[in-house]
Amino acid sequence: MCIGVLVVCIERATRLVKSQQSSGKDCIAVFKLHNPVETVLKIKKSLESLRGALFQRPPLIAAVKRQLRIHTMFENKLLDHDQDTSTGIIWLKCEAGTYVRTLCVHLGLMLGTGGQMIELRRNRSGITSEEEGLATLHDVLDAQWMFENNKDKSYLRRVVRPLESILTNYINGFLSRTVQLMQFVIEQKLCFLDYYDDGIELNMEVVIVSTKGEAVALGNFQTLLHCFMV
Repeated sequence: MCIGVLVVCIERATRLVKSQQSSGKDCIAVFKLHNPVETVLKIKKSLESLRGALFQRPPLIAAVKRQLRIHTMFENKLLDHDQDTSTGIIWLKCEAGTYVRTLCVHLGLMLGTGGQMIELRRNRSGITSEEEGLATLHDVLDAQWMFENNKDKSYLRRVVRPLESILTNYINGFLSRTVQLMQFVIEQKLCFLDYYDDGIELNMEVVIVSTKGEAVALGNFQTLLHCFMV
């Protein structure tokens, strides 16, 4: 069973989903070994070996082609282990697309016991975490009901966040014109970038925003310079 944070984008924001992949994800997984191990230390050492770039093949239930892939495991840690039931809990920080189910299978193979994932909770995806700003599907349903029946947008505005909220980890360049005007001049390659944050390098991914805080463009800074003349 998999639960936790899921970033859902609608309409124009769908094209920004990939912008969150570089930030990775944090998960907490419950695994079960098919046979008991001698010591907890052995599990910890096996987990240490499962860091860095890992070869993974998607599990049978995955909705993608089962070809060999490489994903990065940044950190992992054993939080708890029950010797009687041969179950344990691990926390991990990994690249988007990493298969935690496959990781648990590999852990069992390294321990010589066999193993599987029982439960998974994703507590961070990109910049979105369980700490703040989450909404349930019930919230979405209730917010829609309030808008349709009472014409009250307040609940809906808390549930459906503006697309700029998932771009806060990007360095910004700022435009003084309105978004409507900028969309026209971008096509004509004649718009002007007023100023930008310190630390920008040519190959960085940056977001161009108006002074109203509305995102106008996202992409490689060197490429955007062809459209925005400082």
